[in-house]
Amino acid sequence: MAGNYETTSTPKRKMEGYPLFNTPSNSITQLKESGFDILTTSNNHCLDSRVEGIIDTIDALDTNGIKHTGTFKLGERPFLIVEKNDIKIGILAYSQMFNGMDPILSQEQRSMINPMNSEVMERDVKEL
Repeated sequence: MAGNYETTSTPKRKMEGYPLFNTPSNSITQLKESGFDILTTSNNHCLDSRVEGIIDTIDALDTNGIKHTGTFKLGERPFLIVEKNDIKIGILAYSQMFNGMDPILSQEQRSMINPMNSEVMERDVKEL
């Protein structure tokens, strides 16, 4: 089962709702136990806990064995390809906006998010 993780999970921040979401990491464990195998992370809330939130969320997803795409650790941008019944499926995820939080990123850190850009999306589809 696949879904979109429309929050971050950073243990160093308290649990928060709107406008800057932060969800306890055990929610990812519960999603795994509920049957989620894949979560996309590119959405308007992926920067709510800043760069630390991207990294902590990815670490929690990895710890729980949930495949993911949409946000990335610095220097990493792997494609997500899953195989089921001898059929390979590529999954891509982009976000149209980041609630005005993207200016907090350095030029190098911008590779950690996936903004909608038709040229990049076309290139990714061809490469995938």
